[in-house]
Amino acid sequence: MHGRIIRLQLSGNSFMSPSVMSPRLLLAALLSLNLALPAPAQAQGVIKIGEINSYKAQPAFLEPYKKGMELAVEEINAAGGVNGKKLQLITRDDNANPADAVRAAEELLSREQVDVLTGSFLSNIGLALTDFAKQRKVFFLAAEPLTDKIVWQNGNRYTFRLRPSTYMQVAMLVPEATTHEAVLQTVRQTKPANLESVELFDVFRGKHVPEGQKSLAY
Repeated sequence: MHGRIIRLQLSGNSFMSPSVMSPRLLLAALLSLNLALPAPAQAQGVIKIGEINSYKAQPAFLEPYKKGMELAVEEINAAGGVNGKKLQLITRDDNANPADAVRAAEELLSREQVDVLTGSFLSNIGLALTDFAKQRKVFFLAAEPLTDKIVWQNGNRYTFRLRPSTYMQVAMLVPEATTHEAVLQTVRQTKPANLESVELFDVFRGKHVPEGQKSLAY
């Protein structure tokens, strides 16, 4: 496995949720890593977080998510910041387009001089940013994309993930799902429409098995 999966624990409870990541967890994961921040951030006393997401394409989910991040940053800064440094969250919309996401990431690095990158809701966007992180050697925390490729086939030392992947989620569901014939019939008959769905159903059908993992075919 080339990438990393971040698992935060507090009082023995795992914060790796099978559903969606909270904005507070996203920031906590970023800040819990002992990153060697570039000199500009240390000199300015500001840690800049560049966040890229499909706000226009997925407003129902991502607008509250964005407001949650902004609130978390406000609370952290009001409490003194992190090691005496204030946080600055700079967001960009990727228009649900991988090329636009990469352009936004480049702008955040070159113009805004962010210290880390995070975000992405759709898997194709996450994969594009994963490759960008590898090329530019910059830390990228994939918040939401489900595809296994982010930390397996396309993984790299600069990319981390928060949310459990398609394989991990299917591994949790298979024991229960295989006891219900109606569920199995649905899996057999459904034609997935996007990357996340393709991977999920391929895991169920035994066609997709990440390196080093066992087949979950029913």
